[in-house]
Amino acid sequence: NFAAQTATSASGSQANEELLNHYEQGTFTAGITDNSGRAATVSVANGFYTRIGAMVHIHGYVVITSLGSMNGLVLFTGLPFASVNVTNNFAAIAISQSQDLNITAGQNLAMTTSPASSACSVRIFDETVGTSDLTHTQFSSDGGFVFGGSYHAV
Repeated sequence: NFAAQTATSASGSQANEELLNHYEQGTFTAGITDNSGRAATVSVANGFYTRIGAMVHIHGYVVITSLGSMNGLVLFTGLPFASVNVTNNFAAIAISQSQDLNITAGQNLAMTTSPASSACSVRIFDETVGTSDLTHTQFSSDGGFVFGGSYHAV
């Protein structure tokens, strides 16, 4: 319990919680689906997490062997906790390395969480045209990536 400390006095800030009420470490099974829930076959699905209070820190590696019947936007699934359900609560999850994707030079990947969800949108960043969702046509049947980041959980 950290209630005895002096809460922030920064302009526009507000302390909502001063009790450390959750700590755990574990693993989770990462997955890849399209926005209709059709799953890719995954050969590597290593996810690791540490939760401290409401903050969840994740990292891991995911590789698929088949796109199956995927058709549409690519989602990363299996987060160990749903993101908190607050309007405009988005967190960025980095993709630091990718393999065998159908993207071109100058394009990079990252993921974003959405409120009340245990999935992330996989986004493609292009230095000339901006940001868009990664589609199944840009994710090959043996593609994969290394990920890491933090988000605020329920």
